[in-house]
Amino acid sequence: MERFVFIERDCLITLLATVIETPQAESFGFLLGKRSRRKIKRTIKPATIIDMSYPLFTAERHPSHVALGNMAAWNRVQNFLHGFSFGLNVMGEFHSHPRGEARMSDFDLKSLLISMFESYERGEHLPRRSWLEMVIAVNRIDIQFPRGQEWYWEEREHRLFFRVWVKGKVRYDVTIACYNIPGFFPTFRKLEKICRDRRTILRECLKIARRRITEAKLYTRER
Repeated sequence: MERFVFIERDCLITLLATVIETPQAESFGFLLGKRSRRKIKRTIKPATIIDMSYPLFTAERHPSHVALGNMAAWNRVQNFLHGFSFGLNVMGEFHSHPRGEARMSDFDLKSLLISMFESYERGEHLPRRSWLEMVIAVNRIDIQFPRGQEWYWEEREHRLFFRVWVKGKVRYDVTIACYNIPGFFPTFRKLEKICRDRRTILRECLKIARRRITEAKLYTRER
Protein backbone atom coordinates (compact mmCIF):
# COMPACT_ATOMS: atom_id res chain seq x y z
CA MET A 1 0.00 0.00 0.00
CA GLU A 2 1.16 3.52 -0.75
CA ARG A 3 1.68 5.52 2.42
CA PHE A 4 2.90 8.75 0.77
CA VAL A 5 1.89 10.05 -2.66
CA PHE A 6 3.65 13.07 -4.15
CA ILE A 7 1.96 14.93 -7.03
CA GLU A 8 4.38 16.74 -9.34
CA ARG A 9 3.51 20.32 -10.26
CA ASP A 10 2.79 19.72 -13.98
CA CYS A 11 0.49 16.83 -13.10
CA LEU A 12 -1.27 18.93 -10.47
CA ILE A 13 -1.96 21.71 -12.99
CA THR A 14 -3.46 19.18 -15.42
CA LEU A 15 -5.69 17.71 -12.71
CA LEU A 16 -6.99 21.11 -11.58
CA ALA A 17 -7.57 22.34 -15.14
CA THR A 18 -9.39 19.12 -16.06
CA VAL A 19 -11.92 19.27 -13.22
CA ILE A 20 -12.47 23.04 -13.51
CA GLU A 21 -13.03 22.84 -17.29
CA THR A 22 -16.24 20.83 -16.75
CA PRO A 23 -17.11 21.40 -13.07
CA GLN A 24 -20.72 20.33 -13.56
CA ALA A 25 -19.78 16.85 -14.84
CA GLU A 26 -17.42 14.14 -13.61
CA SER A 27 -13.95 13.89 -15.13
CA PHE A 28 -11.95 10.68 -15.48
CA GLY A 29 -8.42 9.66 -16.43
CA PHE A 30 -5.23 7.78 -15.67
CA LEU A 31 -2.38 8.51 -13.24
CA LEU A 32 1.17 7.73 -14.37
CA GLY A 33 4.17 7.64 -12.10
CA LYS A 34 6.73 5.51 -10.30
CA ARG A 35 7.95 4.47 -6.89
CA SER A 36 10.90 6.53 -5.73
CA ARG A 37 12.12 8.68 -2.84
CA ARG A 38 11.23 12.30 -2.30
CA LYS A 39 11.98 15.06 0.18
CA ILE A 40 8.86 15.39 2.31
CA LYS A 41 8.87 17.79 5.24
CA ARG A 42 12.69 18.01 5.14
CA THR A 43 13.09 14.22 5.24
CA ILE A 44 13.82 11.83 2.36
CA LYS A 45 11.09 9.18 2.35
CA PRO A 46 9.90 6.36 0.05
CA ALA A 47 6.94 7.66 -1.92
CA THR A 48 4.84 7.11 -5.00
CA ILE A 49 5.47 9.95 -7.45
CA ILE A 50 2.61 10.91 -9.77
CA ASP A 51 4.32 12.58 -12.74
CA MET A 52 1.48 12.74 -15.25
CA SER A 53 -2.28 12.58 -15.50
CA TYR A 54 -4.14 11.76 -18.69
CA PRO A 55 -7.83 12.77 -18.91
CA LEU A 56 -9.88 10.40 -21.07
CA PHE A 57 -11.46 12.58 -23.76
CA THR A 58 -14.01 9.99 -24.95
CA ALA A 59 -15.52 9.44 -21.49
CA GLU A 60 -19.23 10.24 -21.25
CA ARG A 61 -19.43 12.75 -18.42
CA HIS A 62 -22.50 13.21 -16.23
CA PRO A 63 -23.11 15.14 -12.99
CA SER A 64 -23.17 11.99 -10.82
CA HIS A 65 -21.06 9.49 -12.76
CA VAL A 66 -18.79 8.99 -15.74
CA ALA A 67 -19.08 6.20 -18.33
CA LEU A 68 -16.33 4.91 -20.59
CA GLY A 69 -18.48 5.25 -23.70
CA ASN A 70 -16.10 4.36 -26.54
CA MET A 71 -14.60 1.06 -25.37
CA ALA A 72 -12.31 0.79 -28.40
CA ALA A 73 -10.76 4.15 -27.51
CA TRP A 74 -10.48 3.10 -23.86
CA ASN A 75 -8.64 -0.08 -24.80
CA ARG A 76 -6.29 1.75 -27.19
CA VAL A 77 -5.30 4.31 -24.56
CA GLN A 78 -4.92 1.70 -21.83
CA ASN A 79 -2.71 -0.53 -23.99
CA PHE A 80 -0.62 2.46 -25.07
CA LEU A 81 -0.06 3.73 -21.53
CA HIS A 82 0.81 0.28 -20.18
CA GLY A 83 3.27 -0.36 -23.00
CA PHE A 84 4.81 3.01 -23.88
CA SER A 85 4.84 5.49 -21.02
CA PHE A 86 8.50 6.62 -21.04
CA GLY A 87 9.58 4.79 -17.91
CA LEU A 88 6.38 5.58 -16.01
CA ASN A 89 3.76 3.08 -14.89
CA VAL A 90 0.00 3.34 -14.73
CA MET A 91 -0.44 3.74 -10.97
CA GLY A 92 -4.19 4.27 -10.92
CA GLU A 93 -7.05 6.51 -11.99
CA PHE A 94 -8.62 9.81 -11.03
CA HIS A 95 -12.19 11.00 -11.19
CA SER A 96 -14.01 14.07 -9.90
CA HIS A 97 -17.08 14.59 -7.73
CA PRO A 98 -18.89 17.80 -8.80
CA ARG A 99 -20.60 19.47 -5.86
CA GLY A 100 -19.52 16.57 -3.69
CA GLU A 101 -16.93 15.22 -1.28
CA ALA A 102 -13.48 13.75 -1.89
CA ARG A 103 -14.33 10.26 -0.73
CA MET A 104 -14.93 6.89 -2.39
CA SER A 105 -18.64 6.23 -2.76
CA ASP A 106 -20.15 2.74 -2.86
CA PHE A 107 -20.88 3.36 -6.55
CA ASP A 108 -17.20 4.17 -7.16
CA LEU A 109 -16.09 1.04 -5.36
CA LYS A 110 -18.58 -1.22 -7.13
CA SER A 111 -17.56 0.16 -10.54
CA LEU A 112 -13.88 -0.39 -9.77
CA LEU A 113 -14.46 -3.97 -8.60
CA ILE A 114 -16.50 -4.77 -11.71
CA SER A 115 -13.68 -3.42 -13.88
CA MET A 116 -11.13 -5.52 -11.98
CA PHE A 117 -13.30 -8.63 -12.25
CA GLU A 118 -13.75 -8.16 -16.00
CA SER A 119 -9.96 -7.90 -16.38
CA TYR A 120 -9.62 -11.07 -14.30
CA GLU A 121 -12.16 -12.90 -16.49
CA ARG A 122 -10.25 -11.88 -19.63
CA GLY A 123 -7.11 -13.44 -18.19
CA GLU A 124 -5.22 -10.16 -17.92
CA HIS A 125 -2.29 -9.80 -15.54
CA LEU A 126 -2.67 -7.57 -12.52
CA PRO A 127 -0.15 -4.76 -13.13
CA ARG A 128 0.24 -3.86 -9.46
CA ARG A 129 -0.59 -5.33 -6.07
CA SER A 130 -2.53 -2.18 -5.20
CA TRP A 131 -4.29 0.51 -7.20
CA LEU A 132 -4.52 4.25 -6.53
CA GLU A 133 -7.92 5.85 -6.90
CA MET A 134 -7.78 9.65 -6.72
CA VAL A 135 -11.04 11.44 -5.95
CA ILE A 136 -11.27 15.17 -6.62
CA ALA A 137 -14.15 17.16 -5.16
CA VAL A 138 -14.87 20.40 -7.05
CA ASN A 139 -17.39 22.87 -5.64
CA ARG A 140 -18.36 26.17 -7.24
CA ILE A 141 -18.94 29.05 -4.86
CA ASP A 142 -20.51 32.34 -5.96
CA ILE A 143 -19.60 35.35 -3.84
CA GLN A 144 -21.47 38.61 -4.34
CA PHE A 145 -18.90 40.87 -2.68
CA PRO A 146 -15.50 39.12 -2.71
CA ARG A 147 -12.94 40.72 -0.41
CA GLY A 148 -9.98 39.03 -2.03
CA GLN A 149 -9.25 36.81 -4.98
CA GLU A 150 -6.00 35.13 -4.04
CA TRP A 151 -5.30 31.54 -4.95
CA TYR A 152 -4.71 29.47 -1.89
CA TRP A 153 -3.76 25.88 -1.06
CA GLU A 154 -2.97 23.86 2.03
CA GLU A 155 -2.61 20.33 3.36
CA ARG A 156 -5.68 19.14 5.23
CA GLU A 157 -4.77 15.95 7.07
CA HIS A 158 -4.22 13.41 4.25
CA ARG A 159 -5.62 15.66 1.52
CA LEU A 160 -4.76 18.72 -0.55
CA PHE A 161 -7.13 21.68 -0.69
CA PHE A 162 -7.09 24.44 -3.34
CA ARG A 163 -9.07 27.66 -3.62
CA VAL A 164 -9.09 28.74 -7.27
CA TRP A 165 -10.55 31.97 -8.67
CA VAL A 166 -11.65 31.92 -12.32
CA LYS A 167 -13.94 34.97 -12.51
CA GLY A 168 -14.55 38.11 -10.53
CA LYS A 169 -17.18 36.57 -8.27
CA VAL A 170 -16.71 32.83 -8.87
CA ARG A 171 -14.28 30.51 -7.15
CA TYR A 172 -13.82 26.77 -6.99
CA ASP A 173 -12.88 24.90 -3.86
CA VAL A 174 -11.05 21.72 -4.89
CA THR A 175 -10.12 18.89 -2.52
CA ILE A 176 -7.93 15.99 -3.67
CA ALA A 177 -7.85 12.64 -1.85
CA CYS A 178 -6.11 9.41 -2.84
CA TYR A 179 -7.09 5.88 -1.81
CA ASN A 180 -5.27 2.55 -1.87
CA ILE A 181 -7.37 -0.19 -3.43
CA PRO A 182 -5.91 -3.69 -2.93
CA GLY A 183 -5.60 -5.97 -5.94
CA PHE A 184 -8.48 -8.46 -5.86
CA PHE A 185 -7.31 -11.12 -8.33
CA PRO A 186 -6.26 -13.55 -5.52
CA THR A 187 -9.60 -12.93 -3.79
CA PHE A 188 -11.50 -13.59 -7.02
CA ARG A 189 -9.69 -16.91 -7.45
CA LYS A 190 -10.37 -17.92 -3.85
CA LEU A 191 -14.07 -17.06 -4.02
CA GLU A 192 -14.54 -18.78 -7.39
CA LYS A 193 -13.57 -22.07 -5.77
CA ILE A 194 -16.43 -21.63 -3.31
CA CYS A 195 -19.06 -19.96 -5.50
CA ARG A 196 -19.32 -19.47 -9.27
CA ASP A 197 -22.02 -16.81 -9.08
CA ARG A 198 -20.59 -13.51 -10.32
CA ARG A 199 -22.95 -11.33 -8.30
CA THR A 200 -22.14 -13.16 -5.06
CA ILE A 201 -18.40 -12.86 -5.67
CA LEU A 202 -18.65 -9.11 -6.27
CA ARG A 203 -20.86 -8.64 -3.20
CA GLU A 204 -18.33 -10.43 -0.98
CA CYS A 205 -15.44 -8.46 -2.51
CA LEU A 206 -17.27 -5.20 -1.82
CA LYS A 207 -17.49 -6.11 1.87
CA ILE A 208 -13.76 -6.88 1.92
CA ALA A 209 -12.88 -3.70 0.01
CA ARG A 210 -14.69 -1.50 2.52
CA ARG A 211 -12.44 -2.88 5.26
CA ARG A 212 -9.16 -2.80 3.33
CA ILE A 213 -9.23 0.61 1.69
CA THR A 214 -6.73 3.07 3.15
CA GLU A 215 -6.14 6.73 2.41
CA ALA A 216 -2.65 7.81 1.33
CA LYS A 217 -1.06 11.05 2.53
CA LEU A 218 -0.81 13.52 -0.35
CA TYR A 219 1.99 16.00 -0.90
CA THR A 220 3.02 18.42 -3.59
CA ARG A 221 5.91 20.90 -3.84
CA GLU A 222 7.33 22.46 -0.70
CA ARG A 223 6.10 25.95 0.08
